[in-house]
Amino acid sequence: MYRRNIQCRKYGKCRRAGLTLVELLLALAISGALLTAVATAMHGALMSYRENEKIAELTHTSRSILNRLSRDIRTADGVSTTSSSVTIIPSDEDVDEIEYTFANGKLTYSITEDGDTTTTVIVEDASSATHRDAQISSFSVVREDGEDPSDPNGDPCTKAVTVRMELTIDGLSHTMTTTASPRRNQLY
Repeated sequence: MYRRNIQCRKYGKCRRAGLTLVELLLALAISGALLTAVATAMHGALMSYRENEKIAELTHTSRSILNRLSRDIRTADGVSTTSSSVTIIPSDEDVDEIEYTFANGKLTYSITEDGDTTTTVIVEDASSATHRDAQISSFSVVREDGEDPSDPNGDPCTKAVTVRMELTIDGLSHTMTTTASPRRNQLY
């Protein structure tokens, strides 16, 4: 046995299989550094995904509201506005009136059919919405009047309505603007 150890030391071929403590610690440190880098990259990707999700939610909500409002204005027989509301007299005979109103931090949609009014809250402010919901920050309406050439009295009519709306989710805000004209006021 003693002779074998001498030969192994002399020729260097007889090593025991396995890792030394230094090799094991070095492998552990490299693995830890790689796992930390992967975790950091995954965390960044997840945060980016969440931000994109918020932006998509804001954009979708804003577009849905403004597209519906624009469609209602375009097909209206009459439109009246204040700085924070739009009242629409639709061409549909079953509906008497449609109104979008921003008051007390809420954007509401009211529809009156045969004298019965149904009101729905579309978007609420931060005090009543959950942190994941879109919250309305501002809603402003500007009306541009023009002359109705078919009116013998020369009474003004609504030429265009511009609505600007700002929504937020978790401190991220998104502002959208739409302009619509009632089609009945257009000259062809």
